[in-house]
Amino acid sequence: NDFINISQHSDILSAKDWDGFSFAGWIKWEFKPVGEERNPLRWSRIFDFGEKDDMNNIILCNYSNTTNLIFYIRNGKWNEGNRDFIQVDNYLEEGKWIHVAVTFNNTTGKAKIFKNGESVKEKDMLNKSSSEAQPLKIEPNKNRQKAYIGKSNWSNDPNFKGAMSNLYFFDKELSANHIMSLFNGINDDGNDISGNNEVDETPEEIKQKSIDDIQINPNWIRFFKVK
Repeated sequence: NDFINISQHSDILSAKDWDGFSFAGWIKWEFKPVGEERNPLRWSRIFDFGEKDDMNNIILCNYSNTTNLIFYIRNGKWNEGNRDFIQVDNYLEEGKWIHVAVTFNNTTGKAKIFKNGESVKEKDMLNKSSSEAQPLKIEPNKNRQKAYIGKSNWSNDPNFKGAMSNLYFFDKELSANHIMSLFNGINDDGNDISGNNEVDETPEEIKQKSIDDIQINPNWIRFFKVK
């Protein structure tokens, strides 16, 4: 139930000069007992970058308490219409390391979700704030200083339960080949894509790192300005 505040990267998350957005990382969910069944926590965030709840949020989480994975983009508030989402049913699996990736093109509005290197869904995301819907864009220069990994901007949502390792963020849409190379090049044991085996830590150990540790040891999380 730990989380990481990465608000110090709000200059990157302002989306200035972004060609798009991509995320890739190893995620392992732990479910909770619900009667005789086990379900994910409701709206459990992989990440939530925004100004606050319902304001300029970029979110990757599970839908409600289902095993569906959903990626949201909001420019302003949800009811203002400049937003959309893509959702994949039955994506989460309990107790298993899954390579999760999402890409977004900031010109065409095309979003794609990948699982273990393979594309599982794509969608043309639309700005629905006008009568003639246009491709959705992540609008630049928005205030996203409340940027969390494993935590929601909504106070009634629980923190992520499970583990994460080797999180990568990019300011462009990565190709399917690049996503596959990230999947093939990163092991579950915490080694990074460059094959740096000097960091001999399990994902559970890496998950406990503070943001200061992450700055010193960037094997865990990296932001890339791609030009």
